This record gives sequence, C-alpha cells and structure tokens, in this order.
Amino acid sequence: MMVFYNLDPTFELDGYYVLMDALDTPNLRFNAIQWLLMNSKSDAFSRKYIPEMTYWVACFAFIGLAAYLGYFVQTHLINNLLPRN
Repeated sequence: MMVFYNLDPTFELDGYYVLMDALDTPNLRFNAIQWLLMNSKSDAFSRKYIPEMTYWVACFAFIGLAAYLGYFVQTHLINNLLPRN
C-alpha cells in the first residue's frame, strides 16, 4: 500500500517527481494550477499546455484507481478473510 501511496501525483512524492521528470517540466503542479485558473482563455487547450493537462489527467486517474483499489480490497480480500456467520 505504501508503494501505491508513493505514486500519488498530488503529493510531492515519487509519483509527482516521475511525472515532472517524464514531462520535463519543473514546477509542474504550480503550472497546472495556473493553467486551470486561466482556462477561460481561447488558447487554454493548445499544445503548449500538454504537461499541465497531463498532470490533471494523472491526478484524476490516480483518484479513480485509488477508489477502485479500496473497493477491491473491501469486496475481495477482507470479505474472504473474515469468517461468515
């Protein structure tokens, strides 16, 4: 579980640094938040903002994966380990 937690791109842990290095963008989180705030401009979805958009997609994908992992652990692992009455 700690390995999965370290992959979270919303915290300054390994997942954030891997994403920042892969996109070759320093201060990725700050740039992504700035992009989100200026999203009303006409060029907000241009190619120069791909790292910022990728950051948000990775964040939402991680949140969805974490929710699914919690569901999986609860339904398959815990229910099979505990005795049924």
